[in-house]
Amino acid sequence: MLRHLMHGDGYTWNPYYSEASLHVLGDWYQTQVSVAPRSAELIQKDRDNLPEWFHSDIPVEDLTAYTLWLCLDSGGYLGELFILKFPSIRWSIQKGKSTLYFNQPVIGKFIRGMTVSPFQLVTVIAYKCVDGVLASNEFLRLLEVYSELVV
Repeated sequence: MLRHLMHGDGYTWNPYYSEASLHVLGDWYQTQVSVAPRSAELIQKDRDNLPEWFHSDIPVEDLTAYTLWLCLDSGGYLGELFILKFPSIRWSIQKGKSTLYFNQPVIGKFIRGMTVSPFQLVTVIAYKCVDGVLASNEFLRLLEVYSELVV
């Protein structure tokens, strides 16, 4: 699906699971990430439920539904790239209610049995895009950092 969306936006992308494909994906992703204002009711609900010292950090915007959908598709691509690049990496569903990604798809195992959600990683990149960070650099950085943790 990403490939078709990107071609519609004038990008040439072949999802061949390489570092170069991540760079192109990141460049396009940067142009797609968007936010929408949060309602006054949601902001007030957060203010009512959070300590006063945290009020200045309550977000006034959220990622749009379209952006969250892109996070799912891009995260799936990132996960598959890891699996093809590193034969020891596999998809699994995180079990155990005390785990960070309970009942969510993750990839792993990395060093010390660590697993990660590529969907969450890509969502963090979306928030960084909103702050002006280049997505292509972040996608490549993720690959570099997590490559060093593969067992």
